[in-house]
Amino acid sequence: MADSEFNGCLYTGKKTMLVLCIRRGDVTTITTPDGEILSIVMLDDDRNYENMRLGISAPHNYRILRHDLRNQLLKRLRDIPVFEVGSALHETQIIAADDYTAATHFYEQLYPTSCAIVVQVVEDVTQQPWFPRLETLWLQDNTLPLGIVAG
Repeated sequence: MADSEFNGCLYTGKKTMLVLCIRRGDVTTITTPDGEILSIVMLDDDRNYENMRLGISAPHNYRILRHDLRNQLLKRLRDIPVFEVGSALHETQIIAADDYTAATHFYEQLYPTSCAIVVQVVEDVTQQPWFPRLETLWLQDNTLPLGIVAG
């Protein structure tokens, strides 16, 4: 189906995007289901229409990334070793870390009473069912090590 426009919405097959006509200096707000407010303003300090500038303000826990930077971060995540770390007494964690030692240390910090820790390198990380959760965490705070509960 070709893209079509209807009442300010652009339908592009699977997704609908709200399309707004705005003037320089206009502020548009988005209220999330939790009541948080994101503000978008078209800046009016520049007359270069090829290089429009938007200002976006959002709550502190939001991460706003340009598409190319997001893709760079996700590519970097795919290059980081990922380990499955567990013990008999505690739940297994999926940990992205620089190396085996960093992954083990991270697990020990989470579970100080753990013993007989088992660490395995995870192959084909992007094919794992938990990988989208790891990507989300990475995009929120791309510092290592980082971990999620397996499963």
